[in-house]
Amino acid sequence: MADVVAARQQLLEVNKATVMYSDWELAYDLQLEEAMAASAMDVPPVKSQIREGKRPVEESFVQETLPKNSLDKTTLDVRDRFSALGFQSAELQILEEILGDQKKAAKEAQDLIQEFRMRSHDRQFAKSVDEMPDTEWEEEGDIYEEPFHGLDDDYWDENQVCKLYTGRAREEPGHVAMAWSLRDAEGHVLVESGKYLGMGTAAYVAEYTALIEGLSYAVAAGVKNIQARTFSHPVFNQVSGLWKARAPKHIKLLEEVFEHTKQLKVFNIRLTSRRTVENLAHDAIRKHVTQGPKDIKRLKPSSSGFVTTPEETDMIDCPVCLENVREADTFVVQECLHRFCVSCLTQHVQIRVKSNQVPVKCPQDCSRLVDVEQCRNFLPPDLVELYTKSLIEASIPESERVYCPFTNCSALMSKGDLNPSSRPSSSRPSSSRQPKSFAIGQVECMECHRLFCVECQVPWHADMSCEDYNNLPPDGRAAEDIKLYKLASNKNWQRCTKCRRMIELDQGCYHMTCRCGHEFCYKCGAPWVDKHATCKCKLWDEEHIVGDPFSSDSEIDANSESDVDSVFDDDGLFPRRRPFNPLAVSELLYKTKLCRYWMSGNCRLGQHCKFAHGEHELRYL
Repeated sequence: MADVVAARQQLLEVNKATVMYSDWELAYDLQLEEAMAASAMDVPPVKSQIREGKRPVEESFVQETLPKNSLDKTTLDVRDRFSALGFQSAELQILEEILGDQKKAAKEAQDLIQEFRMRSHDRQFAKSVDEMPDTEWEEEGDIYEEPFHGLDDDYWDENQVCKLYTGRAREEPGHVAMAWSLRDAEGHVLVESGKYLGMGTAAYVAEYTALIEGLSYAVAAGVKNIQARTFSHPVFNQVSGLWKARAPKHIKLLEEVFEHTKQLKVFNIRLTSRRTVENLAHDAIRKHVTQGPKDIKRLKPSSSGFVTTPEETDMIDCPVCLENVREADTFVVQECLHRFCVSCLTQHVQIRVKSNQVPVKCPQDCSRLVDVEQCRNFLPPDLVELYTKSLIEASIPESERVYCPFTNCSALMSKGDLNPSSRPSSSRPSSSRQPKSFAIGQVECMECHRLFCVECQVPWHADMSCEDYNNLPPDGRAAEDIKLYKLASNKNWQRCTKCRRMIELDQGCYHMTCRCGHEFCYKCGAPWVDKHATCKCKLWDEEHIVGDPFSSDSEIDANSESDVDSVFDDDGLFPRRRPFNPLAVSELLYKTKLCRYWMSGNCRLGQHCKFAHGEHELRYL
């Protein structure tokens, strides 16, 4: 206070000195003019003096009366002193303004701390009322009170750790905003703010600005312990010391952060999800875009629905939340002129759009609709796009809706907008539900321009009718499976009905045993039960059998001993070594008995043995 008084007194003295010097300069000029006028009355004209070779009296008088250059020096000296006094006066005024601003800032900081603690007191008081037992509330509820005691309030804990969430948002064509939210240890919001930064602001600048403003508010509010949460990896790494800031702008912003953290007892920073405060930043952008600069006032509802009045403090009651909100923060539905706060209307539209209840009606239970163009002013772009697509989908009858079958497209189209392919009708696939002449067949997606079958709702199945495609198993309808299916159809391959493996018969009978153990007929696919066929197909075909197999087990039994004698030695213990004859082996491909040497664990013929090595090789007529 003493500095302010001294500055004001010094300013008064400077003003007096300035006036005095101004009077001196004026008096000097008047005296000089009077002297020159008096001397000119008794002296001949200047022209006659020049003809006689004499100097004019005025010039001689001035030069004789005043020293050389004395006039210029005196004038400059007076002017310099006057300028110096002016500069000193301006500096004193600036000092007085600075001191006044500091005084206001101190008062605002004091009010901020009191308001901050009052919010904490109100929340704690509400919590204590909510946790009060019913019996105690019935007895003392009407007289229960906990008055706020200002900065000495008992509810405020100076050692509590508050959480500061920071973030940013960007919207086309380049709007950038930042936001921060200060919360208590339990996660309850104490204060939050969003601010529009401008077009093309760098991401790291927005993140640092949010952190700096949040810390500045917290320090001014008397918070001593802060846990900061940010989505930006560069800000997290630089503030925590994992990275070293090298760019001059990064260094300057980092120093400003540390200036605030020096005033805290505890400070740490962690990474978090950007969704925490991103909506606040988006709200700041939308408010800037829709309302424009603060000095522009609109007296009538605009096309966006937002309304501002000359009195920014005008308050109205929202019919949804019943809260008293500023009229500048309201939204007017164009068709019915019902007014709601932006928060309630945003939540109303979001719920309806996400649950596909479109078009969205006015929350006032009237039949008017909320236009999608109005929603662009307060909904995120992704929800606006979803709302638009939902409206388009709702306008198409369900029987006419067609979706692109490709998973990375899924565009919605109407059958009436799709043109059939220019292929001849004879080459178009027939539908399993409609005659060929009415099947649309191949069409092109209007978004990704890829071909698909509108009847089967699948990517285009070339050279295959809709009926053939629908007869394929569900796990065999991929493009690669369709190629294999075509090859198998041309080669007359058979598929195992149990494991779906494709099997080709090279030689042998039609009794097939798959890798999975399933036995079936190669001709018709009918299963074999207990080593017997369930179909009436013939057992083999001559083109797959080399030589004549035994016709019956009786013939095999009759020749079994001779076969053994011819294969084994005189003692019947070890097989004779002889050159392998494929024709001889192929004559006994139809094995009906187990090999006794295999059963004893030693058969040297291996796969060339004429007898079965296991029940899976046995064949019965």
